[in-house]
Amino acid sequence: MPRQQGAIKYSYLFRSKKDNLKKSGEMQMKNSAMENHETTALQTVAALEKNRFKASYCRTAAEALARLEKLIPPEATVGIGGSVTLQQLGVEKALEARGNTVYSHSKPGLSPEEMMA
Repeated sequence: MPRQQGAIKYSYLFRSKKDNLKKSGEMQMKNSAMENHETTALQTVAALEKNRFKASYCRTAAEALARLEKLIPPEATVGIGGSVTLQQLGVEKALEARGNTVYSHSKPGLSPEEMMA
């Protein structure tokens, strides 16, 4: 009996270490993917700036939304040309909530002129 208990303890410890190593490896892969994503994004920003675009990289949706709110004056009229990314970030709602006039293809009932504004 004591021998089996020891074997069970050893087996449990081995599985726990293996699981921890697996989780550690998964975290390393996720971190590596994030680093690759960030590297690509920063290279894209550099390429855009090289071609005289103003560009920036934000790591999170909240950071991106805050950056847009700083760049867009509260009295500005904004047109969103059906951008799914901007919809996912909640840009339209955030800008309208602070008083911006927002024209978006996703709004029902817009005239063709309003869509083109």
